[in-house]
Amino acid sequence: MKVIAFSAVLFLSLLSAVNVAADDSELLVMVDTSESMFLFFDDLVDYLIKDLLKDNFQDADYFHLLSFADEPQVEIAIVIDDDNSLRRAIAAILLLHPLGRYTDLIRAVQFLYDYTSSLPEDSTKSIFLLTDGIHDPPPESPFYNWDEKRSLSEILKNATEIKKQGWSVHIIHLPGDVGDAVDLLPDLAAALETPIIPFTREDQQSSPSLSEPAPEPVLRYRFIIYILYTLLALLLAYFLIRFIKFLTGNIRIPALFAPGLYISESYIKGSDLLIMHVYYHEWLMHKHSIKSVEPGVFRSVGGRGSVFSIQVITLPRNIALIHNDGGRFVFQVKKEEYFPGLVDPLADCLNRRIEVVCKKGQKIVMIFERYVSPLEEINNIMRSIRSS
Repeated sequence: MKVIAFSAVLFLSLLSAVNVAADDSELLVMVDTSESMFLFFDDLVDYLIKDLLKDNFQDADYFHLLSFADEPQVEIAIVIDDDNSLRRAIAAILLLHPLGRYTDLIRAVQFLYDYTSSLPEDSTKSIFLLTDGIHDPPPESPFYNWDEKRSLSEILKNATEIKKQGWSVHIIHLPGDVGDAVDLLPDLAAALETPIIPFTREDQQSSPSLSEPAPEPVLRYRFIIYILYTLLALLLAYFLIRFIKFLTGNIRIPALFAPGLYISESYIKGSDLLIMHVYYHEWLMHKHSIKSVEPGVFRSVGGRGSVFSIQVITLPRNIALIHNDGGRFVFQVKKEEYFPGLVDPLADCLNRRIEVVCKKGQKIVMIFERYVSPLEEINNIMRSIRSS
């Protein structure tokens, strides 16, 4: 808190020295909030508060905080005129959280250009883009499934327009495993004629606190915000699901109270639901991929963007398919290099160990099983009690 208070005092002192006759100055900070940034996000937040606020707000009249993951958005846009403005800027930064599943870098740069263009022409603009450089857009993105050449052409088009405007652009690159995703950052920086600044603790000499843990009050506040967000999201999701099921008749309310009545679950075809277990070093990492695979339907298996998505290691999307052949499930390989020694196709693949090896040699084991919901388990128990 002492560091933040010192930054606030320094910021206000510098602000008072600004020449009022000068053109307005806009400071724009765009932050990648995808899940691939998670490991370095605490350091990034500390940098934004302790370095950017201290070193770049001295001539700023306006502050714009933008973020992007699945899609870009404006977090806050304020006039910098008093101590309260600084507190609002700090609060907005502390509320950032790296939970986005995808990273649409092309859309982010496009949004950055459109947003900055909407600001007054005569204002000076200083832009900071902070990202790990991964471009992995969501399926609903207009740039989804574009090849590298086409993606590069699109982002360079926007970069050229930004360069024409003469805006000051700084790219700060955080460490990240690009894997099989497209890395557009070097070409973007070249088109903007700006160097890529690597984000490392050693490079941030102006802020000694980056080489040590974040202040305890800041970490505690951020942790509380994460917990509150999670609890609120779970609570809203629970009541929304209950309400939708009630409206559609999929849960008969009397069955929750009247003995001998079963809870209806007719909206789910249990025999078509599969759950994918993923093991890494024989530890069960996750089993949340529960998907419906109807007869005659193929579902993709692979990295982010696949129906059955594996997040433990870096994999491309759609490396295999699972097919419901009239109640008999078949596993079909699309990219053989990730399944050494696997007989393709693998018939009757349920409850079978399927080993996947990524390009770096890391191995995981997948096991597909039929999904039995808690409601179905309750119904089975009730039936067994009544029949005994």
